[in-house]
Amino acid sequence: MESFVFADGVRSFDAVIHSPTAIALDNSSIAENSAVGTVVGILTPADPDAGDTLTLSLPDDASGLFAVVGNQLVVNGPRNKNAAT
Repeated sequence: MESFVFADGVRSFDAVIHSPTAIALDNSSIAENSAVGTVVGILTPADPDAGDTLTLSLPDDASGLFAVVGNQLVVNGPRNKNAAT
């Protein structure tokens, strides 16, 4: 286990670096046929390490229908449910 030595003591790597614990989406629905670029909602990660810089991405973009731009989930393809395959 790696440790770091600070002026006020020694801490393990796990005590210093934490992974984000959750992510919230402030909205989860949009109108059918919304234009590409329409913001679905704002993504807000919960990270116990205040000030960390996070990069958000989609491991599954629903066949290209959605994308992450900064901290926003946006429409990236046609949203007509009748046109979907």
